[in-house]
Amino acid sequence: MLQDGVALATAQRWMQKINRITAGSKVLIYGNRDGILALGIATPERRDGDLAGTPMRYVRLRDFKQLPKPLSPAEIKKIGGKDYSFRHTVMELYGDEGEKVWQHALQRV
Repeated sequence: MLQDGVALATAQRWMQKINRITAGSKVLIYGNRDGILALGIATPERRDGDLAGTPMRYVRLRDFKQLPKPLSPAEIKKIGGKDYSFRHTVMELYGDEGEKVWQHALQRV
């Protein structure tokens, strides 16, 4: 994901969630327990692929940037003002709270 500038899912039930990411959406790449690792803007490009023998679906990201230091789960909750549950492959941060988290992540690159 980080090497190729994409957001991806490998489990069949999660692969369809990649299709719900619309072109132009701001995408934050989250690593379990680490926090936000990278960010980019979704393109219209959706593809199926193979990751070490496992089927995957991905969306290519433009303006892809890795954060030198992850934005931790605690920081995300503080910035967004909400106790997020980070259990889903794809989740949406709505409105102002999402924009605040995006801007803080962007400041790290």
